[in-house]
Amino acid sequence: MYVRLGFAVAVHMKPDVLLVDEVLAVGDEEFQRKCFDHLYALRRAGKTIIVVSHGLGQLEALCDEVAWLERGNLLEVGEPTDVVASYLKKVNADESARSPMATALRPKDHEGGVKSALRVTSVQITNSDGVPLNHAETGTTFTVKVGITMTEPVLGPNVRIALQHETGPLVAMISNHRLGFDFSYVDGDKTVEIDLLRNPLLPGRYRVHVDVFDHTGSKLLDSWNDAAEFPVRSASGEIGQGFVQLPAEYRLT
Repeated sequence: MYVRLGFAVAVHMKPDVLLVDEVLAVGDEEFQRKCFDHLYALRRAGKTIIVVSHGLGQLEALCDEVAWLERGNLLEVGEPTDVVASYLKKVNADESARSPMATALRPKDHEGGVKSALRVTSVQITNSDGVPLNHAETGTTFTVKVGITMTEPVLGPNVRIALQHETGPLVAMISNHRLGFDFSYVDGDKTVEIDLLRNPLLPGRYRVHVDVFDHTGSKLLDSWNDAAEFPVRSASGEIGQGFVQLPAEYRLT
């Protein structure tokens, strides 16, 4: 209530310079919309607005220039999209340094699979150079590596991965047969690598489920639900809602 009152008083005094400190992070949706309406009106009137916020999407939408401050030091000043991208690059790098890699090794006594000559043994997330990751980034190619072992040769296994969002919806299912890749006979210990080109997944957490079928696609050889989990981060600020970023182009005719 005090924040609402303070903001209302400030904007109705018609200031030449308005300093806003995290006020956009509080209140309900209606209050935030009113805040933005007032700020845009002041902006159109040529007033100077200084916003202190951690809301990256709000800063990109409202500001002409952004300054990145950390522990009292000015690290970068420039276009909002450029500064936000630099900030997120550092945040993602720091997270990578302190978080475990997105790698799962399946215990030999793990139940839930199917008894056959093939068994899924591991799932790992890596970059395109094979370096293990603890998160993927929207728009950047990454690889899902599925380890399998065979006690005898298996003809043309169909390896399918399913990606499920943390909120429950199934986002995508990918299999080598559907994409036209035939592995012929495989034996021993192998790794199936699935490259997700220009990763379309939007930020969030995703679970990986693995199913392997025979060459006909009708017989299940092994199944590993909730094999691994990994987060997807944005490298360019707030980029929308939903689960995927569709490749698209705009034209004005």
